[in-house]
Amino acid sequence: MKKGFLFFSFIALIVAVVWFTRSQREQWQTFVKKENQIIKSYPTTQAEKKVAKIDTMKPKSHQDLAQNRATSPDSAKRNPASQKDNSSQRKLHKFPGQFIKEDAGPLNKPHKEWKKRFGSDLLRFMRPETKVFLKKLESLTIYKKGHPFYVEKVHVKLTTPEGRLFSYNALVDSETGKIVETWNQTNHEPLGHQRPKISPSGAITKDDVIRF
Repeated sequence: MKKGFLFFSFIALIVAVVWFTRSQREQWQTFVKKENQIIKSYPTTQAEKKVAKIDTMKPKSHQDLAQNRATSPDSAKRNPASQKDNSSQRKLHKFPGQFIKEDAGPLNKPHKEWKKRFGSDLLRFMRPETKVFLKKLESLTIYKKGHPFYVEKVHVKLTTPEGRLFSYNALVDSETGKIVETWNQTNHEPLGHQRPKISPSGAITKDDVIRF
């Protein structure tokens, strides 16, 4: 009886540790630029979540990436074939008609500091008052030039000193932290604020100038 209790207690402890580790990994993280261009990161606070409207909407499923690819001009409305990449515990995304080299080596190598590199790259040319919020959704293996390419699917939110909120989903290079692709871009305007005009290049016109 005692041995059985100890066994189930041990199993419960393992489950709790795994759950806690996963929940910590999936938490929102804030990135800010300090003096001397130093990028700092920390778990997003409840006050920041309220300002950035975090966790106020149900997250979309991983199929939004497929839908984005399916509606893009160069996709010809393709649907992905997804499966688990057991060697790396990543979800494998392959699209019909995509060129894949047999036994091709990967183009990059996952790095444990990809989040830090992401924050540094994104905030490099932004004003110190700008805040970036990041949440990892899942790890994926896609194909680029016929080779496996490791990416992290993330949700990104960005707030400016003027109170504007931008959000989007992105694929991020698992090694360099650089953005590979974005979709679901949303621009949330503060109440009573006139929406700025945006040129095709994405830069806001001189009528309402803003520098990220």
